[in-house]
Amino acid sequence: MSPQELQHLIDHIPTNTEGVRAALMNEALAAAEAEARAQWYAAQAAMSARQAADDLLLWHRDVLMRFEFAGPKGLYKAARYENFELTTPAQHFALASVKGDLWPQPDETWHLMTLAGPPGSGKTHLAAAWFAEQTVADMHAHFIDARTLLRRLTHAKGAALDELMRHFAQGKRASSPDEPVGMELFGARHLVLDDLGADPMSAHERSLITEVIDARISTGSLQTLITTRATRSELLTLLGQRCMSQIESGPWVPMAADDQLKARRQCSMTAAEKVPLPGLSQADIDQQLRALQSHADQATQVLAERSAHLATVRRALSRLPPLAAPAPKQIRATSW
Repeated sequence: MSPQELQHLIDHIPTNTEGVRAALMNEALAAAEAEARAQWYAAQAAMSARQAADDLLLWHRDVLMRFEFAGPKGLYKAARYENFELTTPAQHFALASVKGDLWPQPDETWHLMTLAGPPGSGKTHLAAAWFAEQTVADMHAHFIDARTLLRRLTHAKGAALDELMRHFAQGKRASSPDEPVGMELFGARHLVLDDLGADPMSAHERSLITEVIDARISTGSLQTLITTRATRSELLTLLGQRCMSQIESGPWVPMAADDQLKARRQCSMTAAEKVPLPGLSQADIDQQLRALQSHADQATQVLAERSAHLATVRRALSRLPPLAAPAPKQIRATSW
């Protein structure tokens, strides 16, 4: 019953008391049912909002932990697309390439890309910024320099080596959470292999890095971003033809050196040392929490409207004259 219809009934109380009483009684029952449903819905919405807020804060914590365990160190922890200074066409091209803006279809992306250039060209900064974006997107990202990766692979034996290869080469989670290889092994779907070719490699190390790159490309779903200061010919000599062929199957993005740019970029990252991850500033989190709470607030508003309607119906019923008590039955005395 709409408010207008209810007011029409109330206005006709003096002329049709019993008809109005019957209509108001039916409306009171319907309003009580609606209020009960609104109470249940408001309680569910409040509980869901609290659970969603808890999940959001836990996810925020897990992303930050993941970034600390598997992310870049030092100044590059603050590297973001926003503080990557663009001064040359090569810088613009590299940024667009990494972000996937050059692909013809929105759902297409690259699977292996190499950022090549001398120190100071911004390779690691851009790779670290890409890693930060991917960490927020699904947490299955890892930033590691080639020297550290090879050290971990060469020192690991047996099951530990298998788990490392699952993580880095196949992008899969560790098969057992109890394996003593590090809690960061979530599966590196997005891998930054930084400064490949900076050091000489043994034949065993060359075979390991080739196995990792070959396995990642074979999946067809993982992303690998390589940075190197070596030229194509130097990498070919260092890695061999097989590994180099895999690397050259993806875009090779040259970047030029600029010592002044490097100094400015380092100053920028130092000033932004506490820069939040993309979409994870306190303002972003607060906005998401408010959005979650707004659904519960809407349910509470509906409950308030249902309760107010029921109270109006009950007040209207209270204005009706009381029902007349039925006359007592006359019992005739019977003589036996």
